[in-house]
Amino acid sequence: MSDLRPGQGAESFNVRLPAGMRDRIKVAADLNARSMNAEIVATLEERYPATSVDVRAVDSLLHYIANATTPGQVLERIAEVNAKFEAVGSPLRIEQGREGKLTIVTEF
Repeated sequence: MSDLRPGQGAESFNVRLPAGMRDRIKVAADLNARSMNAEIVATLEERYPATSVDVRAVDSLLHYIANATTPGQVLERIAEVNAKFEAVGSPLRIEQGREGKLTIVTEF
């Protein structure tokens, strides 16, 4: 069992808050039954969520697009895959270059 207390081993970062913000954070923390630190971390997690990518799933989707039989079907499949990415909140998008090359881009 670890001898670390909660928060030990976590990164630390000092921030200067504008006048009145500390009080607003305190009110929000109280309303959510959290410490101010937990409130700040929860807010940051919401704004900057960790992203993970299932490489096999993305590879499968790229093959799905690449196996289309017509240029129109390629465009339809790109739109379909991008809609799926958007539906799950993924920052990934597939684009097709001038020469037909598929590219994975991120939108942060």
